[in-house]
Amino acid sequence: MTDFSAVGTQNIEKHLFREHGLVDKSGRRKPPALWKGKQEKTPSRNIVEMLNLDTSDPKEQAIANALIQQIDGESSSGAAQHEIWRKKGPIGKLHNLVHWIHRSDKLTYRLRALQEEFFQHADNPKIRARKPVDVVRDNQTRWLSTLYMMRRGLLLRPFLEDLVEKVTLEFNKECRNGARRREDIPLCLREESLLGEKDWKVIELMDKVLLDFEEALRMLEGDAQSRVRKGGRIEAYGNMWDVASTYEFLMERLEEWKAAAENYPDPEHFRININLGWDKLNEYYTKLDETPAYYASAILNPASRWG
Repeated sequence: MTDFSAVGTQNIEKHLFREHGLVDKSGRRKPPALWKGKQEKTPSRNIVEMLNLDTSDPKEQAIANALIQQIDGESSSGAAQHEIWRKKGPIGKLHNLVHWIHRSDKLTYRLRALQEEFFQHADNPKIRARKPVDVVRDNQTRWLSTLYMMRRGLLLRPFLEDLVEKVTLEFNKECRNGARRREDIPLCLREESLLGEKDWKVIELMDKVLLDFEEALRMLEGDAQSRVRKGGRIEAYGNMWDVASTYEFLMERLEEWKAAAENYPDPEHFRININLGWDKLNEYYTKLDETPAYYASAILNPASRWG
């Protein structure tokens, strides 16, 4: 694995030299045109750190992404994106770990092998009958994909921890043998990227919070046709007139979670996240006033008995 910091800096130097004819006037570094063979690693920082960008600010994050795509290319983008997600906290760390494993067939097979070994040696026949599962990636196009990533991550937690430990031991052994260098350690194995006990507790908590959103999504999905549901009940999902009450339900639940924040890890950070979620729900809830279709559906709802 190539060191990101050095490659990122060299890519920038090449860009400045090739496109603008700029070189280091101090003479301490040769112009890119004179580089030959393997280059020394430089103690440089990544673009996000060099420009002191606040990746929690959407505008500055967009600037970082634009610079990465324009100058640094794929390897730089991967490292910078890793840092952006890591700063999001435990869920961001899990995101990085999941995507790192998913990109590697070797790691995916090893994760399956760890599960198979555990199942084979289990005394419980139900556990022995289980099949290994893969990580679930989150993405921006699937509703509640972060919940499903967390849920699978919690299920795989002991195997993920075992995998990280084994890969770290192997890397350290290669370093002692001179086959690898310490600075080449994979980003997900670095100390600041590891998921600790407190991180997993936060993930467990957010998994519980998002259960309400999963239920809300289930209620609003569908074609509004009445059908026999589980338990023999006849219900219709996807009714437009249920939208407002669903928003109200979720906002009330978030208020309840915030009121109980002191009982959970990092209560102040938890409150902030809950407030952000509440604000976003309220933003869309108030837009219902601008939606004539919603009023029409409420009037046409037989249960409303209008007229």
